[in-house]
Amino acid sequence: MPPEDEIFKAVCSILHARRREAGADTALITRDSLLAELGIGSLELLSLAFQIENEFGIDIDTADLSVSARVSDLLVIVDSAKNGGCR
Repeated sequence: MPPEDEIFKAVCSILHARRREAGADTALITRDSLLAELGIGSLELLSLAFQIENEFGIDIDTADLSVSARVSDLLVIVDSAKNGGCR
């Protein structure tokens, strides 16, 4: 499986778990899904970033994150952080 597919699968798993915990619909998440449409607000975004950092052993610059971003934008951030060095 290509690395970007592994990242997508892991990020989707985190997003689905968060939606289940919130009692929200766990509808299909695609690379084009907007984080805001998935119920990710500004506080949730910081929590999500922390979860992703722990999952991948990376540091994410929260200034790069936005609730108006798409899942694909998040994947680029994770991939870039993974290739730029781990903590």
